[in-house]
Amino acid sequence: MSTPQATNTVYDKHQNSLRHDHENHQSCDTLSKIKRFGISLNNRYSAAAGVVFLLGIGYYFLSRHQNKIATLAKKLQGRDTSEAAAMMHIRCKDGEKSLVKDVVKKIAAADPGNPLNSKPLAAGLVSLGDKGVGLLCFALDSTLFLAIIDPHIGVTPPPGITQEEGKLNLLAGASEDTEVAFSVYSIPYTDSPTNRAHVVTIAVTFAVSALRQHTVDDATPLTAHQLLESHHFPRDHCIFMGGKQICIVASRDDFGYLTKTFVDYRGEGHSLSSAELLDFKFYDIWDERTDITMLIGGEPGSGKTWAMITNMFSRTDLTVYIRLLSSLTIDELNSLDDIKVRNGLFCGYAARAVKEAINSVCAALDRKLMEYDDPEPFYVRICFDEIGGSPALTRACCAPACAKNLHKALRWRPRVEARIFAAGTGIGTVNNPGGSENSCFNLIMLSASRGRDLYWMYRCTKLLRQVDTLLFSGAAGAVNVEFEKKKNEFRAKLADLTLSVTSWGY
Repeated sequence: MSTPQATNTVYDKHQNSLRHDHENHQSCDTLSKIKRFGISLNNRYSAAAGVVFLLGIGYYFLSRHQNKIATLAKKLQGRDTSEAAAMMHIRCKDGEKSLVKDVVKKIAAADPGNPLNSKPLAAGLVSLGDKGVGLLCFALDSTLFLAIIDPHIGVTPPPGITQEEGKLNLLAGASEDTEVAFSVYSIPYTDSPTNRAHVVTIAVTFAVSALRQHTVDDATPLTAHQLLESHHFPRDHCIFMGGKQICIVASRDDFGYLTKTFVDYRGEGHSLSSAELLDFKFYDIWDERTDITMLIGGEPGSGKTWAMITNMFSRTDLTVYIRLLSSLTIDELNSLDDIKVRNGLFCGYAARAVKEAINSVCAALDRKLMEYDDPEPFYVRICFDEIGGSPALTRACCAPACAKNLHKALRWRPRVEARIFAAGTGIGTVNNPGGSENSCFNLIMLSASRGRDLYWMYRCTKLLRQVDTLLFSGAAGAVNVEFEKKKNEFRAKLADLTLSVTSWGY
């Protein structure tokens, strides 16, 4: 028993000696570091005191950093975003300015379809469409700062990004007259290209996530109908028609195409929000039953697309415009003999296209429709354009329960009512006779001359309005008589044109 004890004693002494040497080595290493600050310490107790001193130095620099941020925040508080951005832009060095420019540019580019309507502005600002500024970015003393509009609840900064204390309040509303709170985040960086690239990546990813969450949080109190009237729904996707508006969602490519399908008679550039359209209220292109697909055929230029969108527009809250141009999908549909499989494939593709169209314009809206429980129904018009070249697509659009199955695939609530419209050159011809497998469709053919007649019908309508204005301007009696004659001529011409337009070429 005594031998092991002796062995342990020798072993313990050896271990204690090694531990003592290691501690002395650590103390010497610490001493060498502390001596760089001009301090000479001779024992480990003094070394411990030196470590505390070093921590104090670190705390001093951290406090100095925080005080600098607090001072800057105090200077910026209550200013409008443009002024705040200009103040910080002046402080930035050239390298810092290029970093800020890179970040704000990539925030907009990193947003697929740009549902946030984000746009990089000068001096480190990012706007959110009609909402105003959503982010202020600046760099100072090797630190990148992101001031992001509140709220964005639940978005946690990743490692490398620190949230600063307090809030920055800026005038950042749509007209820069509303004080809005911003949370401030900091990201240290170095001159290393690799490090700067990493900082840009995490800054952009975090900023886009926070701005998306802000859109959801800000839209939470609104109903689906209120959302269409709010700043969350871009005004350039709205066509004002008297007391009501047509709200259109589409993918970026489809929307760009749609804006070029009407006459820009003012020469101001194609913009849907400035378009003047007419609703002819043709009951032939409408059905109260949601399980009936409205098929519109006719020659190019006969007005198929806009008849599909504008007719009875007041009975629609949201219009979804989709061009079914995926060649792969069309090839798959054309090659399928099994009708059930074909219809299921079409339904899945259509549901994804509808989701993409909505999320490209107003991401918060789709969630509203999946949660919709208001007493008043929400009416959606789904318009499939340019399907005339594929009989399989046309038949899939007209399949029994197509609207019901699409509604289910979209996971919308029952109070959301969806109607399907489809148009294209070639529908109703021998090669593409429409939904000939069933009777769940109405087929309307527009005459070749209808486009020309619609144009002159619109011109006569505008001329009648102008004559009415002149008649009420207090002109002399003889002049008014001439105006009245012209007015009657325009009315007669308008009646003839209306008859021609509503004949549908039968």
